[in-house]
Amino acid sequence: MVSGGPIAVPPQQQIEIGADGTISIRSLGESPQVMAQVDRIKLVRPDLKTMEKGPDGLIHTKTGRPS
Repeated sequence: MVSGGPIAVPPQQQIEIGADGTISIRSLGESPQVMAQVDRIKLVRPDLKTMEKGPDGLIHTKTGRPS
């Protein structure tokens, strides 16, 4: 997990992203009580003064460098 690459999410009935970035799914055919952790996304808290909304609709740093 947390390889820094794309996250592959298998077919599922339900997907949840926790406050800590944990991605959990309920696989097709599983009971509602069975959630499996798939991966975790990286969460960051950049200085909002250095961020802007780009023409693509995504949020970027004003310098174009990763925060």
